[in-house]
This record gives sequence, structure tokens and C-alpha cells, in this order.
Amino acid sequence: MYVVGLLYHPSSDNIGNVNNLEKSLAPILPQFYPFAGRYIKENQSVDCSDQGAEYVEAKVDCDLLDIIGSEVQPMELNDLLPVEVGAADEASDPILSIQISKFKCGGVTIATAISHRVIDTSSLGTFLSAWAKAIRGDNSTEPIIPKFDSPLNFLQVENLGEIDSETSRTRDPTFVTKRILFSKKEIANLRARVSHLYGKSDRPPSRVLVVSSFLSEALMRCDRVKHGKSRACLIA
Repeated sequence: MYVVGLLYHPSSDNIGNVNNLEKSLAPILPQFYPFAGRYIKENQSVDCSDQGAEYVEAKVDCDLLDIIGSEVQPMELNDLLPVEVGAADEASDPILSIQISKFKCGGVTIATAISHRVIDTSSLGTFLSAWAKAIRGDNSTEPIIPKFDSPLNFLQVENLGEIDSETSRTRDPTFVTKRILFSKKEIANLRARVSHLYGKSDRPPSRVLVVSSFLSEALMRCDRVKHGKSRACLIA
């Protein structure tokens, strides 16, 4: 299944010349060579024959602020994504897809779609950091190089039954998508509520951590009210 991400840049000056985005991607992909391969479902492997990642540039006939306001529905942002949200198991499906959308105001969005069978969020973060470093032309620090040593740290689990998620390759209309907006003040209040759990020498919780924890607690509370008891939950 594709996992998507969307980065907003109000002005392209913040990320340099937009035309350099594709150029700077070329020297990074060989280091992250599985990203440029294709997933083979039959034997659960990655064919690294240099098929390449998908890179798309688009022009949007509006300003960036027109599509990130509070009244915009989340589904409207799907046009900024390089692929349909859904399964990514065909041999022709790229493991990594990128779409750069340029707006009239000079703003830019960078959308990424990754096959979760091959790439997790941590790996994507490492890739984006390496790409950003290449865009800046930063040679002052050590290069960011991925490590493919997970099999050494995680033993393979055998005899697992086949799991058929029946994920649709199109946007299923029964899926519910909601966007919850937190103001800067609300996030600060959340951090203040848990500040007593951290000592002066400890690093305070990040904004992402407190918001994620708040939403997870709310979801588990709803489940507890519905079923009358606490249950084991998996939130992804």
C-alpha cells in the first residue's frame, strides 16, 4: 500500500531553484537503490534493475494558500499526489513516486508516495534528509547513507499465514478521511499539561508526540465507551 506525504513551501526560494530538485535526486537514488526498484509480490522481493523512481512536475492555477485553508476538504489534496492511494503490488508500480506542484504565488508542494512493503517512515525520513542535503549542496558534514541491516536486528518470523487486506487500488468511497487542525496555542497547552512528567534535564515532548498521543488516547477512549471495556488497540 502507498503511504503518502505532502510538504508545503510558501516560496520556492526556501528550497532553492525548483529545477534542481530532479537534478539533485539523481545522485541520491543509487544510495537508496531499493527505492528505484519494483516489488515482486510472488516471492516478496525487490527487483533492483534500475527501473527508477517516478518523478512528476505539475503547475497549479491558484495560490498555495487557496488549497491549505481550513475550509479545504482533505480529499481535494489528492490531486497533488503522484499516484492513487491504494495497493502498490503490481510489478509496474514504482516503489517511490514524487510530484512537485508549482503554484502561481511561487509556492511549491512536494508530495511523496512510498510502497509500505519496502519503505517505512523512518527510511523515508532518511531519504528526504539526504535529498535536502543534496539540494543545498551541503558538503560540510558526513554524507547521509542508509543502512540495510534490519535482517541482522529483526529475526524473520516463520509460518505466518497469508494476510489478505483486500486493499482497493482506487479511492474507496467508504473510507472516512478527516483533517483535525490544532492551533499553535492548543499544542502549547498540550505540552504544558504533560510537562510535569519530564525533568528539567529531559528533552520536552515534541509537538508531533503530544498531538499523536492526544489523538491515540481519544481513539482508545471512544473504543472503550463503545465496547464497555479496554481492548488491545493497534493505531497506525
